This record gives sequence, C-alpha cells and structure tokens, in this order.
Amino acid sequence: MSSWNSSYNYYPSSLYADIPLACTPYYYSYPPRAYQSPSSFERSSVISREQKVNLHRHDRNQSKILDDIKQPSEQTSISFHVHKTTKGYRFNLHKRKSHSRGNKKRPMQTSAPAVSRADNATRNDDSIDNYSQILKNQSSNITEIELGGILNKITSVMKNFNSNNMEQQQHQLPILIDILNALLDVNSVMLSSVSQNSFFSICQKYLIDILQQWQQKGSLTDDQTSTFSSTVKLASILTLSTTLIPSWLSDSTLLDTIATSLTHIANTGKFLDDNNKQPFRHFTHLIHTYTLYQQHLNQHPHSNKDTFIQLLHPVQLCLTSTHFVHSFATLSNSLTTSHKFFLLKCPAFISSYHGSALEETMHTLLSTMLPHYVTMLDKAMPSCSHWSQSMIRCVDALLSMINHGTGEFDNNVKLVSEHLPLIDHVLRLVDEASLYENISETLSNGETLLLNSAMRFLVIMKNESNILAHMKESHKTESFLRLTSCRYEGIVLNAYTLLAHATHEDDIKTIPNLNEILGKILQSLKSTLKEKSDKKSQTKQLLSILKGLVQHDQVKDEINKRNVLPYLVNLTDELTGKSLVLLYEILWSLTFSDNIARALRNNSAFVEKIQNVSKGDSNEAMKKAVDGLVWKLLKESAFLQKVVDHEVEAQEAARSKGTIRDRESDGETATLNTKEDNISSGERSFQYDIMISYCHTDKELTYKIYKFLVDQGFKVWIDLDNMYGPAMNAMAYAVENSEFVIMCMSDSYKQSTYCQAEAEYAFNCKRRLLPLIMRPGYRPDGWLGFLIGSRIYVDFGRFDFETACGKLMMEISLQRREAASNVSVNLLDHMSPTAATALITNPLEKEKKPSLRKLSEQSTANKDILATILKSVQQNTNFLRKHIETWTPSDVLNCLLVHHLQKIIPLCNEINGRELVQLHKICTTHRLQAYSIIKDELKSEHKIQITINDYTRLLTVIEDAMKASESLPTTSTIPVITRITPPPRLPSPAPAKLLSFPMSDYPLVTPPMTFIPAPNRNSSYDFLVTSNASALETLKVVHRYGSQLNILDCLRRRLTNVF
Repeated sequence: MSSWNSSYNYYPSSLYADIPLACTPYYYSYPPRAYQSPSSFERSSVISREQKVNLHRHDRNQSKILDDIKQPSEQTSISFHVHKTTKGYRFNLHKRKSHSRGNKKRPMQTSAPAVSRADNATRNDDSIDNYSQILKNQSSNITEIELGGILNKITSVMKNFNSNNMEQQQHQLPILIDILNALLDVNSVMLSSVSQNSFFSICQKYLIDILQQWQQKGSLTDDQTSTFSSTVKLASILTLSTTLIPSWLSDSTLLDTIATSLTHIANTGKFLDDNNKQPFRHFTHLIHTYTLYQQHLNQHPHSNKDTFIQLLHPVQLCLTSTHFVHSFATLSNSLTTSHKFFLLKCPAFISSYHGSALEETMHTLLSTMLPHYVTMLDKAMPSCSHWSQSMIRCVDALLSMINHGTGEFDNNVKLVSEHLPLIDHVLRLVDEASLYENISETLSNGETLLLNSAMRFLVIMKNESNILAHMKESHKTESFLRLTSCRYEGIVLNAYTLLAHATHEDDIKTIPNLNEILGKILQSLKSTLKEKSDKKSQTKQLLSILKGLVQHDQVKDEINKRNVLPYLVNLTDELTGKSLVLLYEILWSLTFSDNIARALRNNSAFVEKIQNVSKGDSNEAMKKAVDGLVWKLLKESAFLQKVVDHEVEAQEAARSKGTIRDRESDGETATLNTKEDNISSGERSFQYDIMISYCHTDKELTYKIYKFLVDQGFKVWIDLDNMYGPAMNAMAYAVENSEFVIMCMSDSYKQSTYCQAEAEYAFNCKRRLLPLIMRPGYRPDGWLGFLIGSRIYVDFGRFDFETACGKLMMEISLQRREAASNVSVNLLDHMSPTAATALITNPLEKEKKPSLRKLSEQSTANKDILATILKSVQQNTNFLRKHIETWTPSDVLNCLLVHHLQKIIPLCNEINGRELVQLHKICTTHRLQAYSIIKDELKSEHKIQITINDYTRLLTVIEDAMKASESLPTTSTIPVITRITPPPRLPSPAPAKLLSFPMSDYPLVTPPMTFIPAPNRNSSYDFLVTSNASALETLKVVHRYGSQLNILDCLRRRLTNVF
C-alpha cells in the first residue's frame, strides 16, 4: 500500500498489474492536506525486533513465508483517524470475537474437501492453509506489513484458479471462508490499513456471484451463505476503523447487483420467505453497512455524497411498496428481519444520504406515502401510551426520515401541509406523558429519540403557514412549556422554539412565568457564546427563539425592565454571518417599542455603526435588517412629517378654491360648503391605485391577485423580484403614492418585521387598507390584529379565487364610494323643507352617487328607461317574506332597487324568481365570461355602463336571497316580525339607538333574511349600540344575539319608513 501522492487515484504496484482496473484499490477522492499522512507515520521497510514473529513457534514452511514477506517493496501509509480510544478498541475486539464465535459454529473441516482436491488444481493449498493459520495465530499482534504481504501472497495464488466455472467456484468457497474467518480475528486498525488491498477485489467478485446466484435461483447453498455472511461482517468491521471507503465496496458492478436485489424485494417480495431467512438477514446487514459508510462521507466536506446513489432509487421503491405498510401493520414486541429491513434500515439509508437527488427522492416518497403514514398512525396512536420499544424505534425512524427530506426543502414541507392529521398525530406524541417521563439526558433510549424527532418535525413544519396556523389552533402551549423542563437539551431548545413561533397570541399572554423563560434563553445564549465551541447552530436557534418572542409587547417590556438592550447591542461586535443578521432583526423588532427605540436612538455609536453597515454591506439579508433599523430610528418620523405637511398643503389648496354653487329648479341659488377633513384623500390622484404588501412565503397566491388586479386595469405596485424586499425608501414612496394598500395577512406576514414596518407606515399615512386572509383558518392577532381593528377583510383562504376577487373588487368600490360621499354635498342641508321631506319619504329614489359631477353626467336616455320601468312597479319589500322561486317580476325589481342595483334593472325586467336563479347558475359557472356578455348587452342595448363591482354585487344579492329562502316554504309567506307594533313615522332616517332593549322580551321566530343597506347612505353604521357595560361584555352580548341582527334590521327599516 503506497503513500498519498499527487494524483487522485492510487497506483498499484506491479504485483497487481494483471488484475482488472475496476478491481484495483483506489481512494474515493484526493484528500485534504490536513488528512495526508505525515512522514512520521510512514513505516520503515525493516521490521523491528518487537514486530518480528517468534519463528521457533512455527514450522519450516511458515518461517519461509515470513521471510518472503519480511522485506516489502514499498512504504505503507497509515490512513488518518486510525487511532481509536481504548474503549472503542475493546468494543471492536469484542465484536470481532463474537463474529468469530458465530463463524466457528461451522465445523472447521469445511476446508478438508479442498485439501482432498489438491492434486487436481494448479495451486498450493498447503500455502493458503498456512496463511490462514498464521492469520489465526498472529491475529492480535500481526503488523501492517506482515498482513499486507500475506494478503498479496493469497491474492497471487487465488488468481491462478479463479474461473467462471460455477462448480469450481463452489469448491473454492471453503478456502475463502477460512481466510475471511481468520481476518475477522485481526485487529481492526490493522484491517483498515489494508482495506484497499487487491485481496478484497477477489471478495468483491465472489460477493457479486453470490448475489446473482441468489437472484436467479432464489436461494443459496450453505457455503454461499457463509461466504456472504463473512464478507458482510468484514465490511462492517472496516466501517468502525477507517474513514476511507474501500474501492471494492463502491464498485459500480457490485452496486448494480445490490440494486437489482432491492428492486426484486420491493416489486415481488422475493427473498422474504422462510427459506431465505439467513441470506436476507445478511443482506439487511449489508444495507446497514452502506448506511454507515454514507455517514462517514457526511463527515468530510470534500467527499462525494453521491457515491452510493445507485442504491437510492431501489431503497425508495422498498419504502413505497406494500411490504412497508404491511410490516408496520404487523409490528409486535419483537422485530423480525423483515421489520428491521423495511422500517429501520431503509429509512436509515435515506436519512444518511446527503447527495444531489435527496429533494427529488423525498418528494416522490412523500407524495406517494403521506396518506399511508396518516392511516398507519391512525391505527397506532390510540395505544401510544403503551407502545413497545419496537414501535417507538420504528416511528422514530419514520419521523427522522421525513425530517431529513423536508428540513431544507420548502416544496416537500408543502406536501405535508396537505395532510394535517399527521401534524395532529405528532402533537399527540408531544403531549404523551409516558414518553415525557422517560426522557434521559442523552439520546440513549427510544423515548428520548422519538420525542426529539417529534419536536424537530414540528420545528421544521412551522415554516409553512398552513401548518403553523393549524399548530396555533391546537393550543399546545402547556405541552411545550412542560418540555422546557426536560433533561435533554435538544428537546428543550425545540420546545422554546415552538413557544416563540407556534403559540397563539392569547396563549402567550396566559404564560405565568414568561419572564423566567426569557431569562433562561438569555442565560443559555451567554453560556453558549462563552464556551467558544462549535455550537453555531445552537446560537442561531437561541437567537431565532428570541426573535420570535420579541414580537410580543410583554416581552419587549421585560427586555426593557431587565436592561438587556446594552448586552444585545454589544453582541453586534461579536457575532458574524447568519447569527448577526438574526441579532439585527431582533433589534429592529424591538424598535417598535417607543422606549427601546428612544434608547437606541440615543446610542450615537450604535447609530453610526448601523449607518455604515447600511451603506457598505453587500449581504442582502444583513442590509435589509440594518436598513430597517435605520428607518425606524432615523427616517420614519421625517417621512411621516412630510406626509402630514403634504396633506395640510392639499387642504389649504382645496379651501382656497372657495365655494361650490348649484342652481335649484326653482331658480334659487344655494351656497354649498365642502367638508375639509378628507379632501386630500377623496380628491387626490395617485400614481398607483394599489400597493401590495406581502410576505415571500405567500408569493404564489399574491402573484395571482396581482395579475387579476392588473387585468382589471389597476396600476399596482408590488415587489416581484427581490425576495428580501426593496429599500425602505422605496417602500415609503410606494405607500405614499398608492390609494390603497393591500395587506396579505398570514402567520408569516405577522412574524416578518419588514411587513410590520410596511403595514404600520401605511396605517400612519392614513392609506386605505385592504386586509386579505391568505391562508385557511388564519385570524390576525397581536400587532396585526390591533392594526386591522374592525376593518372588513377578504378571506382568500375560505372562498375560491374568483369569489374572493369579486369581494375584493366590491370592497375597493365601497371604500371609494365612502370617500367620495365624504367630499360630496349633503343635499338635505340645502333643500327646502318640502323637498327634503319628499326625499325622506321615498328614500329609494335617492341612489347613492359619488359626486355632483357624476349626477350631472348621467344620461337622459338612461333616466327615461328606468323611469318607464319604475312607473309600473309598486315599491315594497314583500319579497323578503317569499321564497325566491315564488318571486314575481315586481319582486325581482324591488330587490334590485333595495340593493341599489338600478343599472341591472333593464336586464332583469319581466323575469321572475326562478329565472333569476337560472341567471345566477349561469353566472357562477362562467363568472368572467358572463360578466362580459352582460356588460356588452347593457352597453349596446341600453347605453348603460356597469362595473365588475355591480356584477359581483348582483351575484351576492341573489346568493343571499337563495340562502334566506332555504328555510321558507315555496307556497306562502311568513310574517317578518311578531308582537311589535310599528311606531309612528320619524322625521329623519337616523340610525336606531337600541336603549334597554332586552331580547328576551321579544321571542321572535323569523326566517333568515338578506341584508339591506341603510337608506341613509351618509351614515357610517346601520346600528348604534349604547351600553354601560364594558366593551368586552358588550361584544359578547352582540355575539350571542348576532343571529337576530336581521330582526333588528327589519325593526330599523320600519322605524325609518322604508316600508
């Protein structure tokens, strides 16, 4: 064996010249300089006295053999990391002895037939027997040179009788068995030093032949089974003592042969019968050996992680086969070889692979097997408190494999989000007391391993918004808190991570010792940084925990009380890379507390530092975090002041325009004063209609919404390209120059400090906010819930995309109308009493219009069409008490009038309720296409322009009427309200104040009714609740009687003379 040289491959000596190139020993890659054997490790060509064998103990033939191997032709290098601890050496020695004892169960006379055939073979059997005997006798003190020389002699002899004749090979197996059994007794360090010897190429050839024979005949002879066993044991021992992969184990032909056997097992269940128990057990051990070699590869950054990629797909086939599911279903207290192969060894092989095909392999595996995993655990979880160690080991192996394939691949995490019952099962494990009670300080038992894998699984899955929302709704705060006091540090850190990121805001507020948790995290961070050890991942995890916690106001206050801020500021000089980015993000989040922001602003050295980093750092993540700090500490207040100044200037300009004059029909002139408060927001023209604020994790749905809005003709500002977000100045410019700001709300959005800065700046600039729910089941809480307040949001997680977009368009239209009505003139204030009374008496005649200009621009032709139709209609709301399918054409028109859909009246003239339902079915089946047809018909036939808002409102009105009709009979009407005598008419349509109105005094039985907008279009509310109770108690009462709001609406309309 030669020393390391400058080439990538090992060049064999002339002794191996006639061996095929594929069988020659070589190293898997050129080693790093740090791993090259120093010259001091090189062996001298002369054997010392201590190393010489006591020759008088051997016969003459043995002495001659030793003389032949005494002088090696080359120096031999010792591979790096061959030195082992005494404890490891004893363990390996014990293992070799147990292997030897297992093989000694076979009678030693197995070599006798070979001796009897000595006369018929061109070989020296006595020499090979002597070599085997020497290996046995000198196993404990044989030197590397002696061992290499003996193997070279054995190789040269065995090459002479290698033959393709299967019968002759069967006769040679006993000889090979004797040699392998002798090698099993040799010191593992010595074995590792000769692991690239050409002798093992011969072993490789026999192993390939045995596996091929197994595939063809479905069974093995006793000699083949023994050879298979000894070869696998020898390969396994080498994994304990060498960091080099023997070339004979990574040979492509051998790997292809093993892959074929795996495919047979996956597809047909071959070799799983009772006749193959021993061979299949050795094959399972072989797969485990390759797993160990893959783990060695992962320890060296320069190694080829795809060395065993030929086995990856066949192992995946085994894991997606019916045999895997059957093995899990038949688990008992003890594991059979089949259970170990499918449930432990195959998952372990995937978990040890770090090559280029991991993401694709796990994506295929999870796509196929996730439904089966859920079904398997559905049956197993009810008895989880009584699981055997076998079940615990197998579930742990399954979760470890999923963690390995999802930890760095978001697409694979999304696959898991489609199977939320799996999340529930893992949360159930975290909550299991029998597992918690058996946690140890190290990963030394099954319970600790399983809980560690379960917590790691949840930490990975929290990065997906749907899963995070689901975890928050599970309210497992108490379980996570309990695990923070367990004995294993890894579980404790993961528990803190889940408390920081996967706990609902309300649950955080109920934690009694939140200040103690914060103290423990800070103390752990200090201890980790003091040790100066290789705990970079732990440092990052602790900072990530702190980043999650500081989102909560009570944690900000606690940091301020504990005077932790100076320590965090000083850490900016110690940390680097990702850890420093996390630290700056923590400080940025803390600046949303006025007290902390003031303290940082007064620290001139820190301010100067972040300004320099903001100007010069090329790391995008770092620059984003520091820019945010600079924005909050220095720039935001200045930008807001500019916005305020601009609004004041706009109001002054509007006030200087004087008054608006409008001539009444009787010739009088009225002077009308405009409202000053909202002039700028109502009349100002913006560069953009909409700015979209979103988190990168929600980009797919956000981009669909963006495209829809652009197709509708809106000018939209959105950051499409830069995942880290634009500069803060660009964000501020976009907010200031946009009429609306859409907030794409999700857990990820709430946890993003950048998104919080965007949202708060838009709020402070008094932009019209359009909150969107991006994920099913999400409800804003914390700072985001406070910011949204009582605003109506559009739920894209609940409705299909087209329906949600329709609701978004409606909300945009409504907000624009409200703004326009605020700057338009209140005609009631400037009419004669007679005209005002007439308008109040017939409020349906007053359609809500955005401004006087639009009133004057309405076409005379449209007025004539509507007037003609309305003359024939007796206006009432009797349709509310009828089933929609019994509506007359008059009922249809009244419904449209009440909901201010006058533009649609020409289209729906002379159609009844059943026809209206059919129109709804057509429109819901082909929403946008139907909108184009209706729009074109009204424009060409009646010269009426309708918007997408009119169209979606029509569909909503019909849908509400259909739902309200579900509890109504189709043959008769039902009274709207009973036991209430209508009061006398009121002089004005003011909102009804409900003073001391106990609902129990009015036991009403009424059907559901559609909502009718308030007739007074300038009112902000339909109901005004006056109460001496607290706001929370009032809301509880409203929630309790919310189902009766339709009754209150009916009462209000009676009071305001709607009917």
